[in-house]
Amino acid sequence: MLAGCAGLPRTVSVTNAQMSARLAEQFPIERRWLQWFDLRLSDPRVTTVPERQRVRTELDLHLADRFEARLVLEAGVRIEPADQSLRLHDVRIDAYAVDPSDSGQRDRLGRLPARLLAPWFEDLVVHRLGDDTVARLRREGLSVRQVDVTERGLQFTIDRAP
Repeated sequence: MLAGCAGLPRTVSVTNAQMSARLAEQFPIERRWLQWFDLRLSDPRVTTVPERQRVRTELDLHLADRFEARLVLEAGVRIEPADQSLRLHDVRIDAYAVDPSDSGQRDRLGRLPARLLAPWFEDLVVHRLGDDTVARLRREGLSVRQVDVTERGLQFTIDRAP
């Protein structure tokens, strides 16, 4: 990956499919919610929203084996200096996509407080460089410096560390 880094800065691309695969490694997320319900989140799929520099993630939501929906969230992407990973931040729950024929389910899920769910997604890793690559970057005085959201995924720049 770093061959030919003499010409800096260098841009590296991560596709939506690669981000989806990386997120999928961290799922399912299973939690007891409000000490009453078992909540399970699974099957994340990532697309990008370049005009807002955000990523959009849809995933399956199962609540207490009674309700199913697609949860839709948007988040920015930040660089974690400690390990040079790209992580979700400023997560906002946008919508719950439920079967429109089941209005009772839609009403019950619509009351799930988004502000309680959003923190579960803060800092989830969407891309991580290998340990060897991070070590080499540090030895050479380089770091991930900027991340941009494009139609196809993310582009990040490797350049001299400040």
